[in-house]
Amino acid sequence: MFVVSEDWAFVSHRFDLARRAVLEGWTVIVACRQEASVEQIEAAGIGCRDWNMSRGSLNPFRIFRSVWTLRKEIEEFEPTQIHAVSIVTVAIARVALIGLGNISLVSTVAGLGRFSSTNAVLQSLLKPGLKIFGRWVSSGTKNWLVVQNSDDLTLLASGLNSAHRIRLIPGSGINPAEFPPTRAATEEQVVITLMARMIRDKGIVEFVQAVEILAAWGLNVRGLLVGRPDKGNPRSLSSEELAVLTAGTLVEWLGHRDDSYQIIADTDIVCLPTYYGEGIPRILLEAGCVGRPIVSCRVPGPKDLVREGIDGFLVEPQNADELADALAKLVTDRSLRRKMSESLHDRVVRDFSNTKILASYLDLYRSY
Repeated sequence: MFVVSEDWAFVSHRFDLARRAVLEGWTVIVACRQEASVEQIEAAGIGCRDWNMSRGSLNPFRIFRSVWTLRKEIEEFEPTQIHAVSIVTVAIARVALIGLGNISLVSTVAGLGRFSSTNAVLQSLLKPGLKIFGRWVSSGTKNWLVVQNSDDLTLLASGLNSAHRIRLIPGSGINPAEFPPTRAATEEQVVITLMARMIRDKGIVEFVQAVEILAAWGLNVRGLLVGRPDKGNPRSLSSEELAVLTAGTLVEWLGHRDDSYQIIADTDIVCLPTYYGEGIPRILLEAGCVGRPIVSCRVPGPKDLVREGIDGFLVEPQNADELADALAKLVTDRSLRRKMSESLHDRVVRDFSNTKILASYLDLYRSY
């Protein structure tokens, strides 16, 4: 039984794993908020139960309702294993399981999200609580804690009584066949794309500022923002705010798109100036498969994937000037873009594809 916040997030990040589990003979369901992906999920032989998690709310009554309704789903389905994803969802699942017997819990921390910070003082305040959280969710012989990058591994493992209950599985996997490499267009205008949920911590504002800096330098560029606002996240930009942000700029907000492969294929550079607590961002894996260089930030997640100056560039978060400098290096050098694209493609296919990632999760499932 998978427990995730939204059906679209399940399809984006856990669908391949769930389908593989079905093929291996497991009965699989997912508890999530149902929006637009239920039919796709059920067509794959995966049950989909409508479960609404209290995202972004500290209201104790809403949290209790999330725990109680999940517990009822668990009692009805009677799973032998639960795979919960994200810090809040993992915590809710851990509480819901209290007293329910011998059920294994695989807890994937796909980045620290809003519980991370680039502020050193705030980091020092958050770390003790995160260590306690890691110890709590991995306690017992039937529970596993999974992290996606080395920074999260170092932090959370330091708080565990038994370090062998934590695993580093880098990312959610990707099927290279769905994102085959293609040559970038040869037009003079360079297209730079940021594809993500439209939350501030993904560097949305800094991206628009950086594209405008490039234009002021006389570079022929166009910026694309691709993704939807996240109504459940208090840091989300609204549609109205995005319209104001991009008005009169060389950046266009396209909203949500289902054709991510075509968007990347029509792009020259993929940019994710995030200071959010990432795992391994899927958009960067997709960019690598298609063969596009990356400019991202020197934060957990991207720095596990991008080798500075080899696969792309990493900059300090919340710094539009440094971001523009890094983008300019790629905008003005087509051969460098091609060289970094080829390097990143080889790295993603070798180290981050479904072949390795899904096998690692299935090994955990079988270990119980």
